[in-house]
Amino acid sequence: MKTFIKIFTCLTCTGLVLCGCLPGFAQQNALDFDNVNDYVSVPSASALIAGSTSISMTLWVYPDNDTIVFPDYDGFCGFRNNTDADFYIIRHGNHIVEARFRESGGMVSDVVMSGLQLYQWHHFAMVYDGNFLRLYHNGIDVGNVLASGTISSASQTFFIGDMIFQGYHFYHKGKIDEVSLWNVALTPDEVWEIYNCAIDPASPGLLLYYKFDQGVANGNNTGITNLLPTTGSLNGILNNFALTGTTSNFVDGVSTPVHYIADTICSGQTYVFGSQNLTQSGVYTQTFPMPGGCDSVVELTLHVIPVNTSVSLLGTTLISQQSNAQYQWVDCDNAFAPVLGAVNQTYTATANGNYAVIVTYEGCSDTSNCVAVTTVGLPGRHEGKQFRIQPNPASGEVFIYSHQWMEQAEVRVYRTDGVETSRLENLAGDRIRLDISTLEPGCYFISLTCAGFTGQAKLLVQ
Repeated sequence: MKTFIKIFTCLTCTGLVLCGCLPGFAQQNALDFDNVNDYVSVPSASALIAGSTSISMTLWVYPDNDTIVFPDYDGFCGFRNNTDADFYIIRHGNHIVEARFRESGGMVSDVVMSGLQLYQWHHFAMVYDGNFLRLYHNGIDVGNVLASGTISSASQTFFIGDMIFQGYHFYHKGKIDEVSLWNVALTPDEVWEIYNCAIDPASPGLLLYYKFDQGVANGNNTGITNLLPTTGSLNGILNNFALTGTTSNFVDGVSTPVHYIADTICSGQTYVFGSQNLTQSGVYTQTFPMPGGCDSVVELTLHVIPVNTSVSLLGTTLISQQSNAQYQWVDCDNAFAPVLGAVNQTYTATANGNYAVIVTYEGCSDTSNCVAVTTVGLPGRHEGKQFRIQPNPASGEVFIYSHQWMEQAEVRVYRTDGVETSRLENLAGDRIRLDISTLEPGCYFISLTCAGFTGQAKLLVQ
């Protein structure tokens, strides 16, 4: 039995505890911003990161502003006073995103990313570690620059869906979800896990975490005035939202990403996939509850490797019907001891008895049933001693030569799996022509029966 366990574990990365190593966003709410006057403000939130040499910020954003022309830029989230306290992400071109850190001395560090696509969800993480400013897009570092210093101002507002520059509001058009602010520098592994998972609200260094899971998506939410944090104590003020309908309101947020995996088992094994015990190939889906209130949906493509253990008997020759494998013939009457040198798809017994084959195919092994061989040494049966095949190997045609004149002879051709491919009857002479032009290249058995005798020989068709 094979047990599926790897997705049950949570991942701890240098103290950051996440909801496991799989995507973890349930289908919950986000906020839709109308690009007119919607924004969320968290007054004096910079007090949380004032003096810190490690700051991180993450969010999911769904941009749908077709034309970006100043001053119609899109503010995603962050702080900005354009003097001594900037830590923000904005979109200031059709496909351009900028992350800026400005420390208390006025020194500016910028990372700019191009290639943003509209009408789809994106994950961004902005990380300052005292030496570098880094921008991550969908878990990948897309740019970094040298940076130093701290933000000392404790009175700056944290904005979501807006950023202010010289009196202009960069109102966002689109949706935003899962905004977080930290006083630790997230590592690349932690950023990757946040992109793929939900954040544990109890993670060390997490100062603010807004999940936006309030109200009813696209419903009447006019009674809601604040965006409530899952982590932290600072409410976000909902400014100018209609809070009803499909825009300027709570709407469907980031849906659960499906994590795709593929695995294999051998025939006869059981694959434990959550609550399912699987024995057949197929595509299966399972939802796994994770710590922190997030669920992970996993789609498994399972391939069961079949091992054909059928054996056919042709005279005294045993034939495994599993091709392109490894073979070991064993003596069932001798505690299944291996038959020395019997490692091919066929085995011609030299003594009567019961034989089986251990077949190993694509890493899976299985043993056939025992097959009785009872005709070794009986009169009237000769294994290739009464005739010869020339040429061999061959293509097109071969000739069967006998040591004596043949009357009413019969020739049969078999594949290695025991299937008969052709038969010739009522033959006479000391040489028989056999047309093999229709045979696929490979190994075959030729059986000749004449005057009470049966002989067998191998033929290699090129």
